[in-house]
Amino acid sequence: MPRLTPRQLRSLPPALRSVASTEVRSDLLADAQRREARLRQLVATLSDLGASEGEILVRLERQGHPAEAVVRALEERRRRLVTQRASASA
Repeated sequence: MPRLTPRQLRSLPPALRSVASTEVRSDLLADAQRREARLRQLVATLSDLGASEGEILVRLERQGHPAEAVVRALEERRRRLVTQRASASA
């Protein structure tokens, strides 16, 4: 179902306006979560291909990803690798 226009939202009763804005926020959250998951996947792939963290940061920034999000994804990748190595050696 298509989203309501701002004019249509303003014409709704307050209770329905609240529901509509909650749905929009949940859509935005789901989009952000998909972008973060895709970024983590890109970081993992580039890392597996042998790219350094600096190269990954530069490459993904050029593609329009925010530096802060790339750094978070790199830190998460590092944590996962440490955990995997610890599990493998145990």
